[in-house]
Amino acid sequence: MEFAGKLAANAPLVMQTSSSSLRALAARPSEMAAYTRQMPERTYNSEDLQEGLSAFADKRTPDFKGR
Repeated sequence: MEFAGKLAANAPLVMQTSSSSLRALAARPSEMAAYTRQMPERTYNSEDLQEGLSAFADKRTPDFKGR
């Protein structure tokens, strides 16, 4: 349960992207390379990334919105 709590505290976009990646890998290993190239764009251009960086700099818990 402690591990599940740690996972739940992560940014929703990152968790969704990770879950999608694992499902894609299991279903279509040959398409994984193309999918992997698209993943960073979704997370690196997100509000959650900025919130995570700000929270780290301010030494506070991030308030992720899933955007």
